Amino acid sequence: MKRTFAILLICSSLGIFSCSKNDIITNQPSSFAATVDGTDRAFADFISVISEVSPIDGGFYLNIVAERGISSDSSNQIKFSVPDFTREGTTGERTYSLGPTFTGQYIEWKNLPAGPKANNHQFQSGQLKIKQTDKNLISGEFNFIYHTFDANGQKTGEHTITNGRFNNLTITRQ
Repeated sequence: MKRTFAILLICSSLGIFSCSKNDIITNQPSSFAATVDGTDRAFADFISVISEVSPIDGGFYLNIVAERGISSDSSNQIKFSVPDFTREGTTGERTYSLGPTFTGQYIEWKNLPAGPKANNHQFQSGQLKIKQTDKNLISGEFNFIYHTFDANGQKTGEHTITNGRFNNLTITRQ
């Protein structure tokens, strides 16, 4: 017994049974938040990151969606869709300019008796930065401006999203 204990003590002091920093698994929670027109908001009611094939061009895209409930029948979503650089097998970072032609939007959802209604607001300007922190994890930052319009197409408002950030989002691969 003493001999076994002595061998274990020697092995552990030599580092034979030690763990490296890369062996430690942390379970940090996912988060997604932004400052919307000056008010901090968490978009944590629903967060999804899916890497899937586009039916349009056959390439893989990373679809990031986060939702914040406002009431029992309405919510806001932020949605981004970018080419999936995380499949390259190396960690890295990409930066995207957000504008009217970018695939993504700020969405206002409302459940009505006739069915759900969505007001999609295209980004007017902004930036999205995504960093792959592990094989299936991403974090990032974003900011953008979107406009609202009335039924006649007249601009009714300009809304600013600043200090946008998401951390430890797990990628689901299809």
